[in-house]
Amino acid sequence: MAAEQQAEVVKNQAMKVTSEVVSRTSRDIQELEANRDLEQKKLLTEAELEVSKQKAQIMALEREMNSRTEAECAKIIAEAEAFSKQTQTDARIEAAQKLANGKQAIGIAEGAASEAFALRRA
Repeated sequence: MAAEQQAEVVKNQAMKVTSEVVSRTSRDIQELEANRDLEQKKLLTEAELEVSKQKAQIMALEREMNSRTEAECAKIIAEAEAFSKQTQTDARIEAAQKLANGKQAIGIAEGAASEAFALRRA
């Protein structure tokens, strides 16, 4: 009977040790899983933050490029309008000069012709 009690005591101690090991191992696994989940969330959050920073940088560059493009377009349009107006002005001046020269030539021709007609009338 003593041997049976001794065997029962050894069996209970083994079960107790096994239960403690299982409990400790289960706790360790839960802790490791929690740490893994925490690390996963941390990495995901950092990645999302980096993506947001990159998107913000891209948007800033797009705004800057659009602004530069609009400014260059406005400058080119202004230069084109100025060139057009200058060309029109030059053309008007040239036309006015030709008209004045034509009128002057007509006046000179009429003046020379009036002397010839004056002799015939006399």
